[in-house]
Amino acid sequence: MTGVQETPFRRVRPPSYELTVQPGSGVMFEIDHDAGSEQSPEWHINGDSKGLSLGPWFSTYHQYTGNEFWQYTVEKDCRVTAVLDWDGAGGNTVAWTINTDSAGLAPPQIRDTRPSTAERRILEPNTTLECEMDVTDPDGNLDRVVWWALAADIILDITSVSGREDTARITPSSEDIVQEGVTAWVISENGLITSSNRWAFARPDPDSQFTITGVETNSPIGGGETLEVDATIRNTGRESGGTLVDLIIGHDPKRVSTQSVGADPGEETEVTLEFEAGQPSGGREVFPGRVATRNDTHDFTIVVTEDDSSDGNEDGPTPATFVVQEMTTNSPVGGGENLLVETTIQNIGDETGRTDIQLIVGHSPQVEDSTMRTLEPGESATFTLVFQAGQPSGGREEFPVMVDTGADSATRTVAVVSGNEDGSEDGPTPATFAVQEMTTNSPVGGGENLLVETTIQNIGDETGRTDIQLIVGHSPQVEDSTMRTLEPGESATFTLTFQTGQPSGGREEFPVVVDTGADSATRTVTVVD
Repeated sequence: MTGVQETPFRRVRPPSYELTVQPGSGVMFEIDHDAGSEQSPEWHINGDSKGLSLGPWFSTYHQYTGNEFWQYTVEKDCRVTAVLDWDGAGGNTVAWTINTDSAGLAPPQIRDTRPSTAERRILEPNTTLECEMDVTDPDGNLDRVVWWALAADIILDITSVSGREDTARITPSSEDIVQEGVTAWVISENGLITSSNRWAFARPDPDSQFTITGVETNSPIGGGETLEVDATIRNTGRESGGTLVDLIIGHDPKRVSTQSVGADPGEETEVTLEFEAGQPSGGREVFPGRVATRNDTHDFTIVVTEDDSSDGNEDGPTPATFVVQEMTTNSPVGGGENLLVETTIQNIGDETGRTDIQLIVGHSPQVEDSTMRTLEPGESATFTLVFQAGQPSGGREEFPVMVDTGADSATRTVAVVSGNEDGSEDGPTPATFAVQEMTTNSPVGGGENLLVETTIQNIGDETGRTDIQLIVGHSPQVEDSTMRTLEPGESATFTLTFQTGQPSGGREEFPVVVDTGADSATRTVTVVD
């Protein structure tokens, strides 16, 4: 390093020559590149070269701020040096001495995110998607948040924060981001840094199918209270995707609440929709509600009573009113088999009553089964309605089935697959291995093991064996695999492993895929220096 000259004016962050931090702290080093050099700096830790500020994120940051940066996790005392204009004989440097002590400065912390980074939302065209988080700094040195659009490698915004605790938010357009989502760097005045988990998104996919598998409400409620509708949504399609989930109420239907959800094939997610009820006319009001995805609907009944009525029956008792509380099926079934629809009906009125409960089947609706039931006020009953399926056209057929009480109804989409009376016209379905779940321990450090835990299920009718592979990287390579034998319906959970290398530029993101031959699932993982 003979001939190298110190040029302190280039130093931006940390602003001081020497800094004491807690072990394990991430520090972001910045220099004012526009102060004179046309080259990217080379970064050294204790004299050892760690690379250049080259790559999409480095160039984007430089274009946005005019500064070059490097990130490093400090585990022990070290000297960090940026070398500019090095020609083999000399150049300019900027250096920091970083000491470690348990009483030193600590990185900022992310206390809460809204929505949760565990929630995946759908990227509907021409919409905005707010990301918000509460951030803290134990030393009161909050400075700013850098918001990144992943995969696109662009900075969406840099927002200011200050003091010991603050809230940062951004509202990007859906046109500015992609499915990989948004992440954020929280940086203190001294350069200590914490990265958020990513907000992931999904785009509508024609091969994703979102079925409503359950709906619960807090009805009946009083006038002025909030109706809460908890819906469970399952992606029954073949591809990952997203959907809007709408709450629609009233005899003159009106959409009152909407949320977006995303899910992988076979994955379930829960969403809560809310509506503030007004005061009912006549002391008590009963009206329909509906939860709807782009593929499915679930109807229910809402009861609102007047708060200042002693018993909610100002105009006399409400006649017997039969609502569908729950509806499940044994779909899919084989051609010629019985489709069983189990339903729970409740009388939410004030009088005992009797009604005809019907099973209505098909795109051209036909009543295929019915039962007469008498229920007392508040009483519930569970029973089964039956429809014998015919042979489907094209090997598989999907159609709606509805339970209707006259006052309320619920609908499900069911499937019939090729088969005779025993569902085996074309023989049993071979062993088919589906990826039910996939999680990772990302982010990990360079040289550490990336662990991918996955649950595989044989959804076929026969016992089978397959090679389950872990495929890594933008230029895919098989890095681990295991042979598994599973009986029909059997699931197994196991871990695949990949030892990471040192990331270029201090941070690297890439996809990992679990592939069974018949199904696959993908996650984006992060490796940091």
